[in-house]
Amino acid sequence: EYLWDLPEQRGLVWEEASELFLAEGLPSDDAAEFFLTQADAFTGSLERWELHSLLSLALNWMSGNVTGDMSTRGASALEALETRVWLASVDAGPEQAEAAVLQLLESGDMVAARSIAASHLNPDNPPMALLLAESALAVANGGDGSLGEDG
Repeated sequence: EYLWDLPEQRGLVWEEASELFLAEGLPSDDAAEFFLTQADAFTGSLERWELHSLLSLALNWMSGNVTGDMSTRGASALEALETRVWLASVDAGPEQAEAAVLQLLESGDMVAARSIAASHLNPDNPPMALLLAESALAVANGGDGSLGEDG
């Protein structure tokens, strides 16, 4: 068995590649393209969490989170990649779905956050950040902001 055959080891390779790209000053668009190409090339053989990881790395590079330089591809390409990351998050399981909800809340997309939470998470145990955001929204709209019986 080769190290490449172990998903955990491949995950380390992706992280190392990102660090190397940063150290070598690779342009954000080039790094993002590398991770997107890998995600597309290996989609059928990747673990779900690994696909999410590759897409997240591409998104971090494209959005400027790694270097501070935004991609030259434009907002529509960034939004399309964000959507792929969220869908991969949901597909990767509850932990990744919760991470997607938190990402959506951070970006201000309450509608998408609610949608993913409702369709992919236990309705009896939603993420606290979602409850707090809904409570804050209720206060802003004139409600009392209570979290319900448990809050």
